[in-house]
This record gives sequence, C-alpha cells and structure tokens, in this order.
Amino acid sequence: MSKTIFDIANSCKLHPSDIILRLSHLGCTFNDIWPIVNDIWYEELKKSYWKIFGLEKVIINSELPSLSKTTLKILDKLDRNQYWGAKTIFHDHLRLHLCNNPPDFNDSIKELYKNNLLSTNHSNKDKISLGPKKKKDIDLLLRDYRKILH
Repeated sequence: MSKTIFDIANSCKLHPSDIILRLSHLGCTFNDIWPIVNDIWYEELKKSYWKIFGLEKVIINSELPSLSKTTLKILDKLDRNQYWGAKTIFHDHLRLHLCNNPPDFNDSIKELYKNNLLSTNHSNKDKISLGPKKKKDIDLLLRDYRKILH
C-alpha cells in the first residue's frame, strides 16, 4: 500500500522531514520515496521504527517469530544476565526483579515456550533459561530489538 510522505508523517505525528531522514538512514534514495513512498521502503520503515507506528508486535525477519515487546524484553534480560542452558532463574524472580512485573508476563513466557526459545531440560519447572539450540535465532532477534531501542 503506497503512501505519501505526508500521510506517513500524519499517522506518526511527525514532521515529513523526520520521515525522510529516517528513510534515508535505511538506505533509500529520494526517488524511492518522492512523491509516493515505495511499498518496500514503507515496510522497512515500519520494521525499523515500529514504535512510531504504535505497533505492538515487532516485525523483524520473516524466518523468525514475531514477538511482543514484553517477550523481547524478557529475552533481552535473560541474555544480558547470561541465563542460558544450565544457568537458570526462578520464574517469579525474573517477573518481579528483572522485568518489573509486566501484566502480560505469563503470556510472554508461553510465547517463548511456543517458539522453543526457552530450555525445557530443567528438573524444576519454576526455573527458566534460554535454549542454547536456538542461540542463533535469539541473537538475531535481540540484535534487531536492541537496534530499534537505541
């Protein structure tokens, strides 16, 4: 769905020059975005700057699962604190101390299990760690997530 710079700027409540600047950071040329933004660049803009579009799901890579912001935050916390494989954390400790008790925490944990991103090789089901078999996918998800945040 092709849109003009002005339509995109109005929907994001930004100045059109800000949209042009963001698109140039993605590597497009002026001819790709004027007067109508090429569909490919519009989708790239949405992927890279999902926050300004008010999107709840982060669209990262078509081969990787699309995860909610809370789910990506949990992945980020587990990775930064190196909870991989045998190094585990209790479910409640993660929820209360590392993630500040988000309301959709349990749904996010289910989403991580559904996508096989958490390890299931623990004797205690209250313990959580990242699955080493999915390290490559998790690293890709987190690379894009951290790029968006900063």
